[in-house]
Amino acid sequence: MGGENIMKLKKKSVLIGGLLCCILFIFFIMLGRALMLRPIPTFLEVKSENYNINEKNVVERLSKAIQYKTISYQDTNQIDVSQFDKFEEFLEDSYPNIHKNLQKEKINKLSLLYKWEGTQKNEGAILLMAHMDVVPADEGINKNWVYQPFLGKISNGYIWGRGALDLKDQLMGQFEAIEELISEGYKPKRTIYIALGHDEETGGINGNSQIASYLETRGVKISVVLDEGGFIVKKMVPGINAPIGVVGIAEKGYLTLELSATDNGGHSSLPPKHTAIGKLAKAITRLEDNPFETKIDGATKDFLNTIAPVMPFMQRFVFANMWLFKSGVVNKLSQSDNTNALLRTTIASTMIEGGIKENVLPQYSKALVNFRILPGESINSVITRSKRVINDHSIKIKPINNYWEPSIISSSTSNEFKKINKVARYIFPGIVVAPYLVVGSTDSRYYQRLTNKIYRFSPVEIDQEALKTIHGINEKISIQSYIRLIKFYHNCIIQLQN
Repeated sequence: MGGENIMKLKKKSVLIGGLLCCILFIFFIMLGRALMLRPIPTFLEVKSENYNINEKNVVERLSKAIQYKTISYQDTNQIDVSQFDKFEEFLEDSYPNIHKNLQKEKINKLSLLYKWEGTQKNEGAILLMAHMDVVPADEGINKNWVYQPFLGKISNGYIWGRGALDLKDQLMGQFEAIEELISEGYKPKRTIYIALGHDEETGGINGNSQIASYLETRGVKISVVLDEGGFIVKKMVPGINAPIGVVGIAEKGYLTLELSATDNGGHSSLPPKHTAIGKLAKAITRLEDNPFETKIDGATKDFLNTIAPVMPFMQRFVFANMWLFKSGVVNKLSQSDNTNALLRTTIASTMIEGGIKENVLPQYSKALVNFRILPGESINSVITRSKRVINDHSIKIKPINNYWEPSIISSSTSNEFKKINKVARYIFPGIVVAPYLVVGSTDSRYYQRLTNKIYRFSPVEIDQEALKTIHGINEKISIQSYIRLIKFYHNCIIQLQN
């Protein structure tokens, strides 16, 4: 008996020893994967294509640009066309080199398209994008602005006003850079287009959509598109102290569903189990309680793979071994609104109406639910899923207004992306540049028929508080940030020629 026990103990020890060896072997493989993660190597040397900017002049021109009330309204009858015309005249007066050397065309009365002819006409063109329009600022209602939103006030190292970050800074920065390049005698090899939409804030249907169609009918070949998108954001990811410059390589789709319910009405003293409003509330609750599945792929996977090497070691260890820690990572990222939107199609109940009096049962009620669709899903799949989740035939569901599918995913290994990456790191030393999924929408989606290389990047370093001022109150850009933005475009235009 003693010998048998000893044999059993030996076998058990061998099994435990073997198990421990396997665990140690797996651990060292996981450790090796974490240690192998290294920051992205330098792709190319950026030559210093800098110049001495006349700070006073460029700042005053941006200030003046903000003063034009080029406001977009959903109701186009509200648009003050004269403001767009005056802004166009301002550009002509401010940038004489551009208007002598570039061909300008008006598209659909208000949008503008500039063409800077290149010396090598067979090469694909570069398309720079910006938009002239801004969202309303409710200047007569909201008293919380430090300075009136269309004053363009220059104060305390900032230029204040609606459009300072979205998007007259980018528009004016592109013009400043090109005006200077022309004065230096620079001649591009690749043709450069500048597309200035007038209705980006309301969907771009009459602006960049028309410009894209115009270029397509002319047979224009586009090599790369550079539009607004991600910023250089501080404290975006816990554990990473360096600012992260996020370059959008894709963007979500857009869909709004109208949910409606009807009832016979009557006196509130004799209510049914659920009124029309109650039915609607139940449907909305079902949608919100059943979020879309999370996915880490495409642009979001590229983003995480890029930032993982600069994370603290324990986080790097986790991201290097997603096969084991994926569920924990997803759970953590889902807890933040900023990162949750990168993982799934989002659901936002944004409007609701119904009822006419407090003691009258409503005969009709409706709500609007907005979806931002993750690449890999579609408008049809979102509608189908919503109907299944609500599971109530008395609720009518229909898409309204403009809607569009998720964009294509542009390569984060293309030469164009690498050059944008390097120029950004040259102008903003110490930043991490990462591909990114834009959770909002830009006009760049209209150019997918012309190129598969579309990058969305606003070269401005801002924090989370500054992000809230976009479409909010006290929008402003620091003078230092604006100077860097101009330098970025000055360098980027040159680099993208090669």
